[in-house]
This record gives sequence, C-alpha cells and structure tokens, in this order.
Amino acid sequence: MSELSCLHSRPDLIASCSSLLRSVWPCTKTERLQLLETENCTGFPCSLVLIDQKENKPGSVIGHIRVLQCPEPPESVYFEALCIDQSRVGTGLGVKVMKHAEEYAVSTLGLKQAFLWTDISMKGFYSKLSYQEFTKFGITTVGGNLLGQFSVASNWQGNVPQSGWESEYEDGHFATEDDLREKIIMRKYLTKL
Repeated sequence: MSELSCLHSRPDLIASCSSLLRSVWPCTKTERLQLLETENCTGFPCSLVLIDQKENKPGSVIGHIRVLQCPEPPESVYFEALCIDQSRVGTGLGVKVMKHAEEYAVSTLGLKQAFLWTDISMKGFYSKLSYQEFTKFGITTVGGNLLGQFSVASNWQGNVPQSGWESEYEDGHFATEDDLREKIIMRKYLTKL
C-alpha cells in the first residue's frame, strides 16, 4: 500500500528520500536533503513523497517531487525533482505523484498554474498530463533546481536562490539559453485563470 505525504510530516523518511534521489541523480549532495528538515507542510519549499507502507515494517520513499515558489508569473508553482524508484518506473506512480502535487498546489497553496523544467525526452509524459511547452524565458523561481542531475546546480537566468540556500549553488553557475537546448520549460493551467 502506498500513501502520499509531505516529507516534513515524516522526518523519519528523510534518509529514505535521500537514497531515492541519489539513485536517480548520483551527483546530488546528501547535505541538500538534510536541509529538507526545515521545509514546511503548508508552504514553500515542500517535498511531497510517495511512501511504500508495508504492515509491521518501516515505510520507504518510492516517489518524490519538490514544490517551489514561482513569484513570476504570479499565482504559479514550480515542480522539480520528480523521481520514482527505478524498480517501479512505468507503473503509474509518476502520474500519481504529479496529480497529488497539482492538487496540493491548488487546494493548499491556492495557485492556478504550474511550471516544470525537463529533458525533451520527457515531453510526452508531461504532455499526457496536459502540460504544454512554454517558450518564454521570463519565469522566475525561488530556490529551484537544487537537486539537478548536473555537476553544478543548473538554473535559468532570473532564478533566485532561496534565502539560506545560496551555498547550494556551486560555482554560482546559472544556465544560459545555450545550456537549455536539451531542456524545455512546460506549463499547465491547474484552474481557470
């Protein structure tokens, strides 16, 4: 049986979440996840996790997505670091985590649209969830892309480190438009604007 929860409400699962993220993104610094202990259940940033709960055994994280503030455009949320346990990819858990994150953004945060940044190879997955390519470069997030799969934290111009997270942006690297050629930004309206 699996359940969706804010990681903050289950601090006992931070190590399990760290293992999942490292299995997908080996370059991820473990220290970053320790900072998740200070995240909120009802605000930004927030990690939502899919927990595999077996009877008489401790739960383990089998899915993750991070919810971040997107001040521009207004009433928007930014999703990052969606990952599913490799042995369960293709079983519908990614869709389940995305739907939960969207519901959280609308019902808990009162937001109307969502953005994400992904490889072109994942465009079909997100398109099936009604995300469309967003070609403008004016999006701004707070603390986005800290869990990237790159040797340095990758961010687009205009992204701002969340207060207290500045040290996580190694070398101060911010991606240029050329760096993003294999990546796309996608948007979905979660409610009618």
